[in-house]
Amino acid sequence: MHQTSKTGLHPLEEKVFLECKNHDLILPGDFVIVAVSGGPDSIALLYSLYNLRSLLNISKLAVAHFNHKIRPEAEEEEKFVQFTAGKLALPFYREEADVKRVSTDEGLSLEMAARRCRYDFLLGLKEKLGANRVALGHTASDKAEEVLLRIIRGTGIRGLSSISRKGDNGVIIRPLLSIYRKEILTYLNELGISFKLDNSNESPAFQRNRVRHEVLPLLNDISGRDVVSLLNRLADVAEDEEQVWRSLISKWWRKVCLKNGGEGEIVWDRKIFASVPVAVQRRLIFKAVEELAGSSYGFFFERVEAVRDLILNSQSGRFIRWRNLEVLVDGGNAVFKLAKHNGDSSEFCYLLPEPGEYWLDELGAFISISEVTKYATFPKNPFEELIDADSLTWPLRIRPWQKGDRFIPLGMRKFKKIQDFFVDEKVPLRLRRKVPILVDRDKVCWIIGYRLDDRLKVKPSSRKVFKLSLSFRRSPC
Repeated sequence: MHQTSKTGLHPLEEKVFLECKNHDLILPGDFVIVAVSGGPDSIALLYSLYNLRSLLNISKLAVAHFNHKIRPEAEEEEKFVQFTAGKLALPFYREEADVKRVSTDEGLSLEMAARRCRYDFLLGLKEKLGANRVALGHTASDKAEEVLLRIIRGTGIRGLSSISRKGDNGVIIRPLLSIYRKEILTYLNELGISFKLDNSNESPAFQRNRVRHEVLPLLNDISGRDVVSLLNRLADVAEDEEQVWRSLISKWWRKVCLKNGGEGEIVWDRKIFASVPVAVQRRLIFKAVEELAGSSYGFFFERVEAVRDLILNSQSGRFIRWRNLEVLVDGGNAVFKLAKHNGDSSEFCYLLPEPGEYWLDELGAFISISEVTKYATFPKNPFEELIDADSLTWPLRIRPWQKGDRFIPLGMRKFKKIQDFFVDEKVPLRLRRKVPILVDRDKVCWIIGYRLDDRLKVKPSSRKVFKLSLSFRRSPC
């Protein structure tokens, strides 16, 4: 038998109630859509809000389920969620998408494609039904795992805030964010509530699962403390810091900004931008992306640095794209504007400031740059090359082909336009903007998968040799 508080609520429901009241997650009269996958977290969220609907003065609850069509169990899980909604006499809405195809067609990682499809459905449903909130089942355990994952990926201070209680101006809410996974399971078991388990959550093939099952227990053992709780505290402190930054950044924004968002365009003064501290530059870039694109999710550190490098060091006419956003250098100005999205993966640009390994999200690949001292033969894999390290001018970038690009193909002495090279190599027109090009400060270095620039070839006199390697998790095209 489970214990109840003085209010008659289960302890977990009381925590959810206080979370909603203390942080204004749900206001009296709100229509709330609950996103339910069928797993323990979302099922606990659904039942707790259902049992709290009178206390929170929720006018209407609805259940939304998105079928990613990735796992064989997806159909069974959808039927279970529909059955659960029916048992509670709640309206049920569903959507499905071939997320793997979206991932390939749009050049996104599988995780990012799934998130985009899911959020598009939920926010679209919110508008269609006239709902006020969309409740998601992220927990304190999820928040701690996300902090660690972001640290591993090289996040800045901004990224440490991890998962927020509110998103999209308060439309997205996360009422379970102060509740741990073990509390969820206790709640469900004590109330005899059924749920579905996703077996892929146990697979060590996924980075998040290894953090959950291997890294966190090891950190607990090493420290002798509850690391999940400490990581949540770190995220909360970072979020408090971010609130201060958001108020301060407006002052800098007014200094650098010549045109603020009118007609889908933001214009900055490059000279003033160059004069502000680096930390401010990065946050200004995030703000510009969020102003125009609506979200900076997936706009990782490498992209921020690529934009900084473009604004500070590039000649007029140079630009980079990310999704439907274009950043252009126009004389003394930097222009952020919405560009037409053509549905391919051509809006990528990554800054590689030094040797190492970098994740290229749109391409679904890692690029590795490492020094080698011994090599018997040259790589036969078209996605691997050996180069003369002293021939590089750092930093490097990976981007699509741009009009006017030219290089000296390996084995030749004269320049050739990359456009002509593609024609000679019979690269289909629809794929040319998907081919990654490695460039340094001065030149095209490698048409990845096709040809190295002759100026970078390893020579008998080469003192230092780098191995370049691009490894795909899925097909790049």
